[in-house]
Amino acid sequence: MALVHHPNVATLLDFGALPGLGSVLVMELVEGETLAQRLARVGALRLGEALRLFYGILDGLEALHTAGIIHRDLKPSNILIAPGNPEVAKICDFGIARSDTRFQSRLSHSGTVVGTLAFMAPEQLMSGEVDERTDIYAVALMLREALTDTRRRTGAR
Repeated sequence: MALVHHPNVATLLDFGALPGLGSVLVMELVEGETLAQRLARVGALRLGEALRLFYGILDGLEALHTAGIIHRDLKPSNILIAPGNPEVAKICDFGIARSDTRFQSRLSHSGTVVGTLAFMAPEQLMSGEVDERTDIYAVALMLREALTDTRRRTGAR
């Protein structure tokens, strides 16, 4: 994460471990609202607005994937929209992100699948297998929700 510097990815400022809490990531503060809040407030986005937002999300995702990072939990509440520029979205919340899955277990340490059910790719849900396509699948589901104002009915935002 420290190597990823992209306008559509929340910047990692520091990292470490705290007694009793484990690993901690300190990310930049991004003022504004989440995509989930925006959709709850305005409903479906106009096509042009959605395309501009999601172009940025995909551009940031490409930077993450180039660095070997798989987010694994992309969803509207993990996308922040800056108030000064309502068309700039930042990917945040890397709590369960994985780096270079070719060299690590594809499941969480406990052997369970992690992520948000409503935005999980079938293979992530069934076997825990994740790669770049897992994140792209989640972005496609977010775009569908943003354009249709149709929320998946699992309760996850």
